Amino acid sequence: FGSWKIRTAAVLISTILAYHPLPSSPEFSEKAMASTYTQCLYKYFSYRFVWKNDALQKVQNAEPFLAAGPPHGVLPIANLLSIPGTNVLGCMKFVGAPASIVFRTPFLRYMTLYPSIHVDR
Repeated sequence: FGSWKIRTAAVLISTILAYHPLPSSPEFSEKAMASTYTQCLYKYFSYRFVWKNDALQKVQNAEPFLAAGPPHGVLPIANLLSIPGTNVLGCMKFVGAPASIVFRTPFLRYMTLYPSIHVDR
């Protein structure tokens, strides 16, 4: 960041990316989960679901439950990918609850287009 002009532009762009409105319709979430972008994220991060014995059937037949993601590094990409992964690959309805800061982080907030709610609700 050299000049004040560049710094101001960076702050302005970050603010716009953090606060511009995102679509919130369920139809859009369905499209986002099955999108080519999501498929590319699965491939890039080598995302896999591993089901042991009859675990998939047990989960599919279970009552609603609360699941927690393990600790992660700086960016919770795998935890956020579990939202569309569970909905599409797990054949069940799943709503994620990422940390509230994810909803305001530029670029990372686009992952909240998958079905998700704030943890403070």
